[in-house]
Amino acid sequence: MLQSSALSKFGLALCACLVGAPLHAQWLLGPIILVETDRFHNNKLDFDFIPYIAWESERWHIGIDEISVDISKRDDIRFELLAEPRYSLDSPAAQFESLERDFALEAGVSASVDFFPWAVTMTALSDVTGSHDGQSISFGIGQEFPLGPGYAEFELITEFKGAALAMHLYGIEVEESNVELQAYEPGIVLSAAVSATYFYQIGAKMGMQVELELNALPERLLDSPRLNERFQAEAYIAVIRQF
Repeated sequence: MLQSSALSKFGLALCACLVGAPLHAQWLLGPIILVETDRFHNNKLDFDFIPYIAWESERWHIGIDEISVDISKRDDIRFELLAEPRYSLDSPAAQFESLERDFALEAGVSASVDFFPWAVTMTALSDVTGSHDGQSISFGIGQEFPLGPGYAEFELITEFKGAALAMHLYGIEVEESNVELQAYEPGIVLSAAVSATYFYQIGAKMGMQVELELNALPERLLDSPRLNERFQAEAYIAVIRQF
């Protein structure tokens, strides 16, 4: 079950760790191993192997994680126009086979302000493919510091999901309901998360990144037949090389 949450932050973060903003266009290639809790089954993990590829320049990033362009001209302030994929949600459970959640592309803006060692980020996205017609807004504050041969970063995140996006992720439409699945409308959802990232530079053009993220959803969402655990976790390890 591949989701966009981990990938949406990945490529730019890793490249910045390697050499900062690239002066020339370059490719990023490498494997990502993603592990996350299965929202449909308690005490079950999902594993994904993702071949990562992206192209980027000083201002542009085009990859499977996102497409973005930085329109700011300052190092301490970033303002980006971006589009992020939200991949389809699949469940092995037979009772969810009737639920279709197609791929969506969400576009919007992201702004961040750095006042070392802290950084504050705001991202607003809206579906432009008509898959769910929903919106989300997230706020994050993080800190980075040297740790051993690399450096670590911690971030606290709050995310607002509009009713349409929440329906796409957690709800069941009336026309989708049946004897086993009751219709459920979650409404607006406000969630919180904490993430920890560690980066280790292997060489001049190669780096390894490990991240763990814990998400806390509102307890009322447990009324949804599509959710068995309000606390979700995901982790990934990646080794990426620049070309």
